[in-house]
Amino acid sequence: MVITRMAKKHPMISSREIKEDLQLPVSTAAIRRCLREAKLFARNPRKVPLLKKRRVEKVTEHIDWPKEKWHNILWTDESKIVLIGSKGTMDQFEYIKILEEVILPYAEEEMPLKWILVDSMPHTCKAVIRNKGYTTKY
Repeated sequence: MVITRMAKKHPMISSREIKEDLQLPVSTAAIRRCLREAKLFARNPRKVPLLKKRRVEKVTEHIDWPKEKWHNILWTDESKIVLIGSKGTMDQFEYIKILEEVILPYAEEEMPLKWILVDSMPHTCKAVIRNKGYTTKY
């Protein structure tokens, strides 16, 4: 059914928006009933901070850095990297593949020789540093 297809494609869409987009001559209650029958229920997005506490602390520590130095930092966030291909939980091999195919080529082209990688997985950073940038088990 068109209504359920639209709701599956856009999980946060409201019954009013579905009615308007599809120009349906039915009530929003009828649309909600149709969605409930298809086991599609209303959702509220989870509230999360825009910036992680650690990231804010790190930035505040270096507040006096000149603008040029800030351009040398590549901020990564695995949840954003997921958008380029991961389907579910990312294992070490998929993470390395993304680093090698996406992050490193970008960094080589766009960033100067001395740059900083800020990652939310400290053990990964330590392993990369220990191996002088070469592939690790992570």
